[in-house]
Amino acid sequence: MTGIIKLNIGGQERTLRFNNFSAIELAKIIYNGEQANFETEDLLNRIMKLNEENHYLLVKTLIYAGLIGNDYVVGFTKTATAEQVGEWISELSGEEIYSVWNTFWSSMGVDLPAIQELEKDSVAEKKN
Repeated sequence: MTGIIKLNIGGQERTLRFNNFSAIELAKIIYNGEQANFETEDLLNRIMKLNEENHYLLVKTLIYAGLIGNDYVVGFTKTATAEQVGEWISELSGEEIYSVWNTFWSSMGVDLPAIQELEKDSVAEKKN
């Protein structure tokens, strides 16, 4: 599980790295005190459930976990809090959010269509 993306958030360019460190951080949040089950299907089901409940909460969680994933590769100190990430995501464009989403899923072995393909499909559906 490795996917890397750079985002300009919090006034600076930051690296998100979806790796084993970020997976552990993601599981801590997703499982909320329960015994984490790293079986991919269970974790992905919980991620999709969170997405249905509140897409921006999932985006915040993914970005935070990605930051932690990078922080622990380059050092041992967290460079941001979950609260800060919550503030920063309000400034992201839809394309940036999709890039994070796509990078995360690619790191999990799932390839999503490019945003241009999604836009074409959306236009085609509106015409029909």
